[in-house]
Amino acid sequence: MAELSTDALPNALALLATSYERDGCPIQTIHCLQALVNCQLPPDFEAKARMHLGRVLLEHTYNFREALSHLLRAQILAKSLIGNYCLKYEIQDRIATCYQYSGQDAMELQAYTALSEPPKSIRNSSEWPAVCGWVCRLAQRAAALHASCGRYDQAVQAAKDGLAFTEANGIRDQKLVFLLVLLQIYLERWDHAAVDSVLEALRIALADETSPAAAAAAATSAAAGGSSGVSGGEGALDPFLKSHLMLHMNLLKVLYMLRRGEVAKIVKVEQQQQPPPPPPPPQQQAGGGGAAAAAVEVAAAPEPAGPSSPEQPPPGLLHTLEMYMEQIKRQQKDQSPGQQQGARAPYILSGLSSLEPLLCLVGALALRNGSSRPRLVKKYLQRGLSCVSELTAAAGIGPGTRERDLPMQCQEQAGVALRLQSLLLQCKAQVALSKAQLRVAREDLLTCQQLQECFPNMLSGLLAGTHLLTGQYCVATGEMHAAAAHFEFARLNAPSRPAAALAAVLEAEVHLSTPPLQHGEQQQAEQQQQGAQEGSGTPVVMGDVARALAALGPFYTVQGGTPAASTSAAGSSMSGGAGSGGSESLPGVLGHLEDVACKLASATCLAQQGELGTAFQLLSSVLKVALRRVDHHQLTCAILNHMALIYLRQQPQQGSRIDIHSAKEMARSSLSLSQQERDLWAENQAMRTMSRIAKLKGENDQAGSRSTAEPEQRITVAVMDALSDSGRHGYAVGWGLRAMA
Repeated sequence: MAELSTDALPNALALLATSYERDGCPIQTIHCLQALVNCQLPPDFEAKARMHLGRVLLEHTYNFREALSHLLRAQILAKSLIGNYCLKYEIQDRIATCYQYSGQDAMELQAYTALSEPPKSIRNSSEWPAVCGWVCRLAQRAAALHASCGRYDQAVQAAKDGLAFTEANGIRDQKLVFLLVLLQIYLERWDHAAVDSVLEALRIALADETSPAAAAAAATSAAAGGSSGVSGGEGALDPFLKSHLMLHMNLLKVLYMLRRGEVAKIVKVEQQQQPPPPPPPPQQQAGGGGAAAAAVEVAAAPEPAGPSSPEQPPPGLLHTLEMYMEQIKRQQKDQSPGQQQGARAPYILSGLSSLEPLLCLVGALALRNGSSRPRLVKKYLQRGLSCVSELTAAAGIGPGTRERDLPMQCQEQAGVALRLQSLLLQCKAQVALSKAQLRVAREDLLTCQQLQECFPNMLSGLLAGTHLLTGQYCVATGEMHAAAAHFEFARLNAPSRPAAALAAVLEAEVHLSTPPLQHGEQQQAEQQQQGAQEGSGTPVVMGDVARALAALGPFYTVQGGTPAASTSAAGSSMSGGAGSGGSESLPGVLGHLEDVACKLASATCLAQQGELGTAFQLLSSVLKVALRRVDHHQLTCAILNHMALIYLRQQPQQGSRIDIHSAKEMARSSLSLSQQERDLWAENQAMRTMSRIAKLKGENDQAGSRSTAEPEQRITVAVMDALSDSGRHGYAVGWGLRAMA
């Protein structure tokens, strides 16, 4: 009887540990498992018990050393066993996780590669499909480790090795996963040629999955009771996995299009429904030839396709993303609780808690600048932030939580949540800034700054973006010197060449709007005189072109996109030659958005240097791109307004003349677009240009003067309201400036 009780004790402890774990009692689970491994057990039983104990210790404690000790002992025991291949791979996976939490990258990588080549004898085993899944998982984790350490060549090689394994063994679902892994790595290293190649391979592979042969395989698999195993080599793709793969691929595709500035293609369904602009009257500009007529043709602002209702489906590819998201939600509702907890193929794609806010961020970024769907943008941002709040709570982030307070097990999940939260808040603040909602924008900005202070390492990649947003708030409230400092920091610390270009453009615009300090009074008098000569009550602002050129550095271009020869001299004369900010060595290539912004800033520099014809041609070359390709109405309004001002500044001695009619057409188009997008700053600029034109024509339009004063008064009220809370305003403006000094 005593002998029977001794034999039954291990089984009882194992059952009790499982019961405690199911009930959410990790401490009791650990106590039962510790008692279990101290019993005399068969090797297979002891290996499983020690692996179980190591896993629970990893998930619920900081005792990584004890967890590793149990896992290494389980590994030794498993090696002596015949078969039990899945047990051996799972132990190896847990050992790698233990090294990951301990920060031992070399040992973690060794754990991934130790079983990367399964012996041929496994192929005849019933465990072979599951072993294939584990081999793929370890290869995916190895690629992720290399990528996180910046070893992109090794990451690509690890992913390609895994891809070759899936192709050799006919594992269709994991082949798609490895293609997605490669796509992410190529996006991270800015290898756009490779991105295009992988996207084409994914398109072909997914087309094969929807072919009649794949449909027949799906029917056969369904008749046989579903696909067995995880390899996906014999039957059709798991519908649940396929939905995730399609959502994953389309999200990466849209992010790639956003990077390249192909926003119009993302929302092309809505754009195609818009009526074409009316033809303009025939006009010609002496300095720009036929470019003026083409510019006016593009500049006519299209009306929205319909009412801006968040209940309407999103346009274009965003609607496709939403359909896949809803499909996954329906599938999750139909699953049993056991399936929802996870025993599927080891393809680790974050759940809806992180996918949904990413989708919302992508939607808001695509629609915020030219969609005429402000309510849909607002809905995306609210929904995304709501999802992120659930994600941060699940990661243990609460009020007052700092980076050092987070357990190692939650740091990856917390990092994802925090980055999404910061990016969504930055987007929300920029939308509020465009509408002169400065208090709302400041609160979002302060939250971003607080996140940077609490989680500096996790959000280090977004530090430059936070300074960029701070600079935009400073510009809106008239803090121009602080704005220039924040933009300079963002430029010098940009993670990529496109980010450096945008920061350089914004810094240059600040310098172009403020005269040089050493010549302030003299230049102000000259500007007043020039404004009087042109018949305008508002002087032409002539900024510090030298500092603007220094900020632009290699991003300063002349007609045709050729870097200006004077850039290096200007850049070297300011700030010790920091004009480029080392941008030439940064990864990435400029997309259409950055290219248009750089040419706009360059044209402004040229115009202030008196090169009006060259500036006009440069603006004409990017106008259609800004409106039709980038779908960025704020940029389009700025281009139109600058072109109108150039029309008004033509000098008879240069062989051209003031073209008031064309200037008025440009200003009207800019005004229409800005009002359509509810961009108060662009509307104010267009109104001021219209008022200037009216004065040049000798018109006394009192109604027009009142209309001009209205947006300016609203901006003034918003600025005064923001400045009234001097404490919060001062903290937001001065954030990080002392550290920079």
